[in-house]
Amino acid sequence: MVLTQMGTPARRGKARDAAPIAQVKSDPHSPSACRVNGSLRNHPGFYDAFDVKPGDRMYLAPQDRVVFW
Repeated sequence: MVLTQMGTPARRGKARDAAPIAQVKSDPHSPSACRVNGSLRNHPGFYDAFDVKPGDRMYLAPQDRVVFW
């Protein structure tokens, strides 16, 4: 959870089931859960830097990763 300087939540992740689907269809921005974690999981340096191994929550098998360039 992201906190403001006052210690209150800056963004709430609660939404109805249809809301994320509507956001993906109409908003050019990625959903909040994918903004950082989604791109990190596809970067090979992430696995070396943080020693991420199979079975870890952020692990994505090499054949499932997207190669950007």
